[in-house]
Amino acid sequence: MAETEPTQEISESVEDGASGASKSRKLIAFAVVLVAVLVNLGLAYAFIPSAEEIEAQQRINAGMKAEKESEEEDNKSAKKADDDAVITVEEPLVEDSISAFQPLSSTTIRVDFKLWGIVAIEDSGEFREQYIKHENRIKEQILFILRSSDIDDLSESGLGLIKRKILDKSNNLLDKPYLRSVHFSSFSFVEQ
Repeated sequence: MAETEPTQEISESVEDGASGASKSRKLIAFAVVLVAVLVNLGLAYAFIPSAEEIEAQQRINAGMKAEKESEEEDNKSAKKADDDAVITVEEPLVEDSISAFQPLSSTTIRVDFKLWGIVAIEDSGEFREQYIKHENRIKEQILFILRSSDIDDLSESGLGLIKRKILDKSNNLLDKPYLRSVHFSSFSFVEQ
């Protein structure tokens, strides 16, 4: 039995040494994780804005937005003042009645209209010459736009989309954009 006691002591000391090494490895791993967490917290604190900084940025953004809206309003006012300064005249474009079949609803619509263009008075002579040269193509485009419009566009109170399309197509056919706007002096459509 005396011989077994030293081996028992050696095995106990080996177990204590192994458990000590295991504990020190665990402490080192814990320390590494703790340092990593602290570094991440420090970085987050440094880069994530505080509530006061967020509010300040929102006030700056709101100010910039208000400034931009004010600038746009000033531009609109200046453009309107320029348009008001220019004397315009109404020029007749097309007066017609068309019928168009609407395949989606299996109905036919009838549109009666009289369309006028607004032209600067100093451009009216040139416009008239160019309009006479391109009259048939302009009428064709206007009729095409009206026939291809859906019922929602035709029933819109200001006919804004149709007017914009007509203005764009007409000015593209002329040598330069003589037309400032277009309007209907009479417009009616019936769905049958």
